[in-house]
Amino acid sequence: MKKISLFILLFTLNSCKSYLPGFDFESFSNTPISELAEAVEDEDVKAIEKFVRIKRYEIDYRDPLYGHSLLMLAVANNLEDSIRNLLELGANPNLRSAKSDKIDNITTPTFIACDRSLNKSDCDTNILMMMIEFGGAVDDRIEVKYVGADYTSYTTPLMEASNTDCIEIIKVLIQAGADINSYD
Repeated sequence: MKKISLFILLFTLNSCKSYLPGFDFESFSNTPISELAEAVEDEDVKAIEKFVRIKRYEIDYRDPLYGHSLLMLAVANNLEDSIRNLLELGANPNLRSAKSDKIDNITTPTFIACDRSLNKSDCDTNILMMMIEFGGAVDDRIEVKYVGADYTSYTTPLMEASNTDCIEIIKVLIQAGADINSYD
C-alpha cells in the first residue's frame, strides 16, 4: 500500500509541471537548431557558445509551430544563465515572434520578461534588467487585435507589467525610461 501511495504522490507532483503553450522546448525538435535548443534548456553555456560560434547556428531562429525564439523560451522559463549567454552572443531582445497557425499573439523577449503570467519568479527583475542592458526596448509597441473587434489596440512592456501585482518590474521600466503616458 505504501508503494502505491508513493507512486501516486510522485505521479501527481510530476504532472504539476508548469506548461506554457508555445514556450516548450519540444517545439524545436526536428529543427536545424534542435541541439542548441537542448543546450539552452539545460543551461549548458559552453554548448550554447559552441553551437553559435563554431557551428554557426542561427541564434534568432524561430520555431515553426509558434514563431518563438530560444531567447523567448529561456525568458519564459526563467533560465538566467542561458538568457545572459544568448544575449552576449547577439540574440535580439526585441525580436518579434512570427505569426503562425498555432498562435496569433506577437511578443518579444522583453515583453515576456514583463508578463508575470509567463515569467513566474516572484517579481525578480534580473531577467528584465538583462533585456534592458542588451537593448530591450522599454517603449516598444505591439499591435493587439481582439476577436470580433473592428479596431486595433497596442500594448507596451509597461502596460504588460501593470497587469500584474509586481511593482518592482514597473519601477525598473520607468527608471529605464518607459513612457508612463503611452496609451493604446
